[in-house]
Amino acid sequence: MRNADVAAMLNRVADLLEIRGENFFKIRAYREAVRQLDNLTTEVQDLIHEGRLKDVPGIGEAIEKKIVEYVTTGQLEFLLKLEAEVPPALLELTRVPGLGPRTAKDIYDALGILSLDDLEQAAQTHRLLEVRGIKAKTEENILKGIAMLKRTEGRIYFPEAWILADSLLITLRSQAGVVRAEIAGSLRRASETIGEPRSECAPVCKSTCAR
Repeated sequence: MRNADVAAMLNRVADLLEIRGENFFKIRAYREAVRQLDNLTTEVQDLIHEGRLKDVPGIGEAIEKKIVEYVTTGQLEFLLKLEAEVPPALLELTRVPGLGPRTAKDIYDALGILSLDDLEQAAQTHRLLEVRGIKAKTEENILKGIAMLKRTEGRIYFPEAWILADSLLITLRSQAGVVRAEIAGSLRRASETIGEPRSECAPVCKSTCAR
């Protein structure tokens, strides 16, 4: 299991705790653990095997046990309980840039909104102004965030796309009959996001039939 998978799990726990209105310091502990995992140069699985996970700054005993459970079993009982208590669709709203878990919960409590389409409609008709803490500027930013999300839907960011394409490139160049293989399209132009990953990340190659 990759460090990114463990970090994503901890982030999800933190989001759900924030939606539930849990203690700020408890939530911050999970966020800090995610930050530490993002900076690790060693795989979490190796640290667990060597008994060194507890030595990572920001990872206390409680979070260490949860990470070990998740890595060794593929799931976390604590996370399953949180997901059972919070409408799963509520986290969909937090995909909007700038829209945090707490605000998403406030929107749900006030308007019962659980989908991006409903959120967009509520913002366009200024119903979001009925939600505590949301002002006209916040509503405008939410609309901008939804528009940004729609533009990048189905796309991946350049670093991830480059890693994928580079792996394909190595495989292609090793094939018999391949004369030349190069990365092309928006990936070659180093665009911030890459659309249609399967096609745009695939290197272009020329080949000859083996004789």
